[in-house]
Amino acid sequence: MDATNPPDTNSGRILFADDDEQFRLGLGKRLQRAGFECDFAGSADEAVALLQSKEYDVLLSDINMPATPAWR
Repeated sequence: MDATNPPDTNSGRILFADDDEQFRLGLGKRLQRAGFECDFAGSADEAVALLQSKEYDVLLSDINMPATPAWR
């Protein structure tokens, strides 16, 4: 290991979208402990807003979240 080039501890940026808060936060904490930077969205609207404001390497999403009027 070179002191001038420390190892990259960030494995990537993940957006995790799921309406089940307990599942979302539980798995999210595990991903963060594994070195991933995670943002969380509890709805499709929140996920879209985050996708428009940041770049992500991966989107993990529940495909059965309740629809909002904008998505019908």
